[in-house]
Parts: sequence; C-alpha cells; structure tokens
Amino acid sequence: MKILIIYDSLHGNTRTIASAMGDALSKTNEVKVLTVTQANNVNLQDFEFIFFGSPTNGGQPAAPAKNFLENIREETLKGKKTAAFATGTTPDGEGFIGKTAIKIFGYAAKRTGEILKSKGATVMSTENFLVKGYVGPIVAGEIERAQKWAMSLV
Repeated sequence: MKILIIYDSLHGNTRTIASAMGDALSKTNEVKVLTVTQANNVNLQDFEFIFFGSPTNGGQPAAPAKNFLENIREETLKGKKTAAFATGTTPDGEGFIGKTAIKIFGYAAKRTGEILKSKGATVMSTENFLVKGYVGPIVAGEIERAQKWAMSLV
C-alpha cells in the first residue's frame, strides 16, 4: 500500500511520532513521511492512505498544518482513507487553567479529522499522543502505541 504521513512539529514530538509510524509501516508498505511544507509539492491522489499529524494548539492543529489542510481542494481527498493524529501535553501537572483548557478544547486530532471529513475524506481514526509539559519529552509508551495504532489502520 502507498502511504503518506504528513506532519507539522513545533518541538520535534510530532516528528518523532510520525517517523516512528513510518518506520513501522514501511516494513510492509511503501511509505513517505513529509512535513507540511514538503507535502505542498506532492500529489495526494497518488497515495492510498494518508495520515495527518500536528501538535495541539488550543484544541486545533498548529497553524502550518491547519493552513495546509484548509487549502486542500475537496476533490483531492474525496473518498480517500485518512487518519489524524496529534501530540499534546498531559493534563497532569498542568494546573487548573491547563487542565480546563484540555477539557474544553481537547486535542488537535479531533479537529483535524473534522477538517478532513469536510474535504470529503474517509477518516478511519483520530488519535492523540501525549507529551510531558509543553515541549516534551514524549510520554513513555506513546511511540509504541502510535506504531501499533498506525499498523492497525492499514
């Protein structure tokens, strides 16, 4: 299967998750892992499955990822199998404001999935992967969980 993983990363956590997913999937598939900037020059219709990943910013994908998604023409993703993933801080130790923001806004994967659906994509799953604090590191076990999640979808 031809798989594309597109991501944006602010502190490297989403890049790490995307790369780990790519490593796991490449054992039995043809996989490209690209930043949103690199993906601007790629024909999305050439792929059978596309993963989109972003850090969470107030419950939304980070601006570069959101702009990329919103600029995709609807016919490009019509019926295309996709999945959305995001990285975001754990609610533990974030204090009242941080915990409340996470409870109200959530993580970016859900919103990314909504944007994909609005473009006609078939969203197979959305998933969030946790980091400690604002910049990380990635919580223990999350990389392996991301690999298993990705493999379960294809």
